[in-house]
Amino acid sequence: MPLRLRSARSLVPVAILACLAFLTGGPHAATARAQTVQEWDLTSKFVSPKDAVFNLTPSLAATSGPTGLRTAVVLPDGYTPDHCWPVLYLLHGAGTPTEWLGSLDLVKQLHAIVVIPGGGDGQFTNWYNNGRRSPAWERWVFEELIPTVQSRLPICAGRTSHAIAGTSMGGFAALFLAAQRPDYFGSAASFSGMINIARPEIQIGYNSYKTIWGPPNGFYATGHNPTQMVDNLRSTRTLVDVGNLTPYGPDDVDFGQARLVELVAIAQAKDFVAAARKAHVDVTYQQHNGIHTVPNFRESFTNMLAWNPFAPVSTPTTWKYTTVAQRGAAWGYQYRFAAAPGVVESFSNGKAGLDVRGAGRVTITPPLGKAFTATLPFRYAAGKVTKLAGGDATGQTKATTLPVNMTMTPRIPSLTQSIKVRFRTDRKLKPTQTYQVLARQQTADCGVSSAVRVYAPHKGQVVNVKIAPGAEQGHPADRWCLSTGKVELIIVPRKSTGVLLGTFLGEVAFRTATKATPTKPAKKKKSKKK
Repeated sequence: MPLRLRSARSLVPVAILACLAFLTGGPHAATARAQTVQEWDLTSKFVSPKDAVFNLTPSLAATSGPTGLRTAVVLPDGYTPDHCWPVLYLLHGAGTPTEWLGSLDLVKQLHAIVVIPGGGDGQFTNWYNNGRRSPAWERWVFEELIPTVQSRLPICAGRTSHAIAGTSMGGFAALFLAAQRPDYFGSAASFSGMINIARPEIQIGYNSYKTIWGPPNGFYATGHNPTQMVDNLRSTRTLVDVGNLTPYGPDDVDFGQARLVELVAIAQAKDFVAAARKAHVDVTYQQHNGIHTVPNFRESFTNMLAWNPFAPVSTPTTWKYTTVAQRGAAWGYQYRFAAAPGVVESFSNGKAGLDVRGAGRVTITPPLGKAFTATLPFRYAAGKVTKLAGGDATGQTKATTLPVNMTMTPRIPSLTQSIKVRFRTDRKLKPTQTYQVLARQQTADCGVSSAVRVYAPHKGQVVNVKIAPGAEQGHPADRWCLSTGKVELIIVPRKSTGVLLGTFLGEVAFRTATKATPTKPAKKKKSKKK
């Protein structure tokens, strides 16, 4: 899930696929002695194909567009449908759906069926989208993709035989999806994943953050953050693998952002690992030479092979589980809320029974017994439902408003025009802190970052600053990019230098004009007749 700081990736060509035999999907469609790749073109009720273009072959790339969601399925050497096989769901990063198809030399070393779904730039998440929760990538994975794989291929039963892994965006998704279905996935691996979306650099750097996860401090973002959901993974083997900012060699090229994005990934990895160890999750943390490029991800995959994604796991007798999904399953319990949750819902299964806290009304089908419907909070034990005291789920975070309101003029500056920003402070800063007003634009070929520090303002003071365009990635220092941008208010360490990311307080969006803002001609004064 790279930031919209546009991490540069070494894109791997897919010409290798021309030499592979592509088969149409179907129940046990083929038996092969050598590694084989199937290409499935799946339909979906939850995601439009235009949101997930995943061209696997030159012939399909030449067509007008996908008819469905494209998924590659790698059958291992010696595959036969006569006995069951373990399965690894292998997820790509944002904007690079071919990275694993160019690494089939590694993939084939895993003696298992490997499913590589095309996720576009969707984060494999049901987008918050102002409460619409669409496109619904999670529902596609759980209600369409996995059932299709299970019906078409001889997948072994049991959590030990089901694993999920991914890079960057896919690393985030691997841990999040495993946390949503801990009863299905026994192991999950993140390769340089963005696995703590509460960090300010993710909130600031990812343009679609609010569309996908809602307000940064809201319940929906909390309910999608692997670092804040580690309790769900207590019985899941977890691997977190990142680079150490040292390139592999001259072929491991940094186009200006790969080190920075990997640095962000390292910080998030440490956050997750600390939280996981505190929650007694079986987590393995590893670093190796690499920046945010394909050679790093290949090394992470090799490390996963040694770690073994299909090592034995057990089923717990007690567990905790949180979710913001309207429907789902955990440890044999199926749940469906009457309305989409507006808080983080909490399930806790212990000796006293199943405690469900949060808000709303839910229908639950237990592993044994009849389905029942109840209003939260309640306890289910021995086939009976008992009302519990209290309401909100433990640790839930409701949506909050940003503490500082900013205004800026002009909202559509010309390419060379400075921006005037005005805000009113809401707090007394510590002596070691100061405000930073940061104007940022980022496209594939143009980047601008320009910051102004505001030292020792009093609480309640109205502050006015002026920001001129700044240079980044070789862009001229006196011009904005021809694109949209953001002006962000951040609290940073007072003695720090350069453009920094700190405590995020607020933002204003802007876009540049192609030419100078026109001014209205002055009206001529009418001369009075004598």
